[in-house]
Amino acid sequence: MLPISSISEIVASFGVLVLAGILISSYSFRFRMPDVLVLILAGMFFGGVKYHGVPLLSFPLFFLVFISIFSLCILFFDASSVFRWNTFHTFSWRSLFLVLSFTLLLLCVYSFFVRWILDVSWISSIMFSLMLAGTAPEFLLQIVGGAKSRIVQVLNFESLFSSFVVLIPVIILFFYAPSIVAINVFALSIISRIALSFGVGVLVALLSWKVLHFFSASRYSSSALLCSAILSYVLAELFGGVGILGVVALGIFFGNVYFKEDFSILGFPSVFGKFLYIILFGLTGIITPISFTLEFLGISLLLFFAHILVRLVAVFMVRGSFHFSLGEIFFVACTAPKGGAVATVIFTLAVFSNSGVVIIPGIGIILPFAVALFAYSLLFSMISVVLSKKIFGVDVKEKE
Repeated sequence: MLPISSISEIVASFGVLVLAGILISSYSFRFRMPDVLVLILAGMFFGGVKYHGVPLLSFPLFFLVFISIFSLCILFFDASSVFRWNTFHTFSWRSLFLVLSFTLLLLCVYSFFVRWILDVSWISSIMFSLMLAGTAPEFLLQIVGGAKSRIVQVLNFESLFSSFVVLIPVIILFFYAPSIVAINVFALSIISRIALSFGVGVLVALLSWKVLHFFSASRYSSSALLCSAILSYVLAELFGGVGILGVVALGIFFGNVYFKEDFSILGFPSVFGKFLYIILFGLTGIITPISFTLEFLGISLLLFFAHILVRLVAVFMVRGSFHFSLGEIFFVACTAPKGGAVATVIFTLAVFSNSGVVIIPGIGIILPFAVALFAYSLLFSMISVVLSKKIFGVDVKEKE
C-alpha cells in the first residue's frame, strides 16, 4: 500500500498537469493553434524541471501503465467505431491506396534509412517507421475551420485507414518474445491469438448490444461503451489474445451495426476527450525526455524531412487517381500531422520499455526521435495550412 505522502504527491502532480493543460488548451484555442503541440512541449518542460534533484512531476509505474492501456482502449475503439463499410466508395478506396503506398515505402525505404542513421535493430526501425504512417487532420480543423474541401476529405479518409497501420507497433510489442525460435510455431501463435482476440471482441459486442438497448438515448450510453471497450481488452488478454485487437473488433461491430449516424466518444466538444488528451500528451512529453543538443536536432530534422520526401513519392504514385495538381501534391505531402493514435503508441512503448516488461533492442533510442517528429509534423502541417494559398495555390477552406 502506498503511503499517504506518496498518494498526495501523485494527486498534486496530476492536478498541476491537468491545470497546466487546461490553461494551454484555452490559449491555443484562442489563437487557433493545435493544442496537442503545446501540450507535448509543456510535458517536455515539466519533465526537465527538478526540485531538490528529483523531477517536479513524477508518477508511479502502475499509474502510467493504467493510463497507457486506458488510452489504447478508448482511442482505438473511437477510431475503429467510425469505420463504416457503407462509406466505401471510389474516393475512400483511393485514400486506401495512398495509405498502402506510403506504408510500403516506409517499410521498404525509410526503415533502412532509420536503421542506418540511428544504428538500431530492425524491429525498432520498423516500429518507428510504422508509427509515422499515422495522420490526424482533426487537429488542423482549428485552423481550417471544419471545411469539407476535396483535400480535407482525402486527409480524413487517410487518417481513418492509417490508424490501423499505427496499431501494428503495439501488436508487435505484445507479440514480441525473444525466446521463441521456431518461426512456424510463432506464426501459428499469431494467427490463433488474432482470431481469439477478434472473437472475444465480437462476443463482448453482442452482449453489450443487448445491454445498450436499456441505455438508448441516455447519458449513460457513452459510459457503457467505455466499459465495453475495457472489458474487451481484459477478456482478450485473459484468454491469451491481444487485448487491443478485441477493442478494434468491438469498435468495428458497433460502428457498422449499432450506430446509425456518426458517433465519437472523443469528438469535439467532448469534455472527456479533452481531458484524456491533456493527460496523454502531457505525460508523453514527461516520460520521454529529449536532449536538445545540436546533434539531436540535426538528426531529428534529417529524419523528418526524409519522412516528408518518402510521403511526397507516395503521393506522386497515386496522383493520377486523385487528379492532383502539382501544388496539391506538395500540399498533401507536407500535411501529415500526427495525432492521438501515434501519441498513444509512443506513450505505451515508453511505459512498457522503461518498466522492463518488454525489452526491444533500440526502443529507447527511437522514442525521443518519435516525439520530436510528432512535434515537427504538427508545426510543419500548421505552417502548410496557413500558407497553403500562397505557396501551393490550394484553398483548403473552400467547400466543394
